[in-house]
Amino acid sequence: MLERLKVWCSYREIPHPLQGASRKSVSCLHTSFLLQEAVAYYKEKGQRVYCTFLDTRKAFDTVWTEALMVKMWDKGIRGTTWELMRQSY
Repeated sequence: MLERLKVWCSYREIPHPLQGASRKSVSCLHTSFLLQEAVAYYKEKGQRVYCTFLDTRKAFDTVWTEALMVKMWDKGIRGTTWELMRQSY
C-alpha cells in the first residue's frame, strides 16, 4: 500500500518540490532560502503568494490543550478534523 501511495503522490508532485518538511538532506536553512526565493519570484511577477506553516513538534507540550481545543472549535475547526486533533494529543 505504501508503494502505491508513493506512486500516487509522485504523479501529483506531493510533496511540492519547494516543501522542506519530510525530505532527506533538506535543512532548515535550505527551506528558508527556498521560501525567500519563491516569494521574491512571485512578487516580482506581481502575483499573490500563499504560504502555510505547521510545526506541532512543541505546540502541545507548552499549550493548555483544553483551551486550545475550545479555541479551535470557536474558530470553526470541527467534526473529524477537531476529533483527530483531540485524539492525537
